[in-house]
Amino acid sequence: MKRLRLSGTPFAVLCACASLLGPLAGGLGLGFTGPAIDTMRNSVLAPDGTRIDIGPESNLHVFNSRTASSLFGAALTLGALVGTLSGGPVAEATGRRLALLITSPLSVGAYLAIALGHSPYLLIAARLVAGFSLGICAFVSPVYMSE
Repeated sequence: MKRLRLSGTPFAVLCACASLLGPLAGGLGLGFTGPAIDTMRNSVLAPDGTRIDIGPESNLHVFNSRTASSLFGAALTLGALVGTLSGGPVAEATGRRLALLITSPLSVGAYLAIALGHSPYLLIAARLVAGFSLGICAFVSPVYMSE
């Protein structure tokens, strides 16, 4: 059986596009928090300024305190800080390509936990992991693309 082998310019373009999916996921993760956090705190306002009650029995109502919702918002950034500081040693130990490949399952797992989780602690922990993955990807992607 003949194997299809990618090399040269098409392979380089494919690798560059794949390495840019990490920062895209990070941007979506950062942008998701703004509109979603009001719903998760049960503090949605109508355009006229009246409060819309989604009810505490709803699966969307997760956070009972401002502290938990603030931690949820900040967790991605805190995880990215640690991930960026760890990105150099991880890339040196494993190589740039493998470092990027390591971040993919971390991101997928974290975003699945965010999508399916109902516990504030799980959501905050998942955002920390997503941020850690984003930090490594943000450090390694530019180096990988320049090589």
